[in-house]
Amino acid sequence: MNKKLHIKLLARVLKQIRKQKGLTQEDLSKALNLQPSTYSRIERGEVEMGFTTYLNIQNYYNINLHYLIDIELNKLSSMSAVDFITIN
Repeated sequence: MNKKLHIKLLARVLKQIRKQKGLTQEDLSKALNLQPSTYSRIERGEVEMGFTTYLNIQNYYNINLHYLIDIELNKLSSMSAVDFITIN
C-alpha cells in the first residue's frame, strides 16, 4: 500500500474513533504524552507516527489499528474514483 495513503487512512480512523469516544485532541495528546500540535498533525495525516505512539494508541483504545485500517481499505475498494479523490 502507498505510504501516504496508509497515513491518511490511519488519520481518518483515529479521528473517527476519538469522536465516537467523545474525546478531544487535547484529551488524547495528554493521555499519550504528546504535544497537542503533534497529535493534531498525526490525526490530519501530515506526519507518520512512531511505533511507540502507534502502540500507545492501540493500548489506550484497546483496539487493533491494523484491523480498522483494513476496514477502511475495504470501503475504498467499493468507492468510485471521484469519491476516492474527495477523501485525499
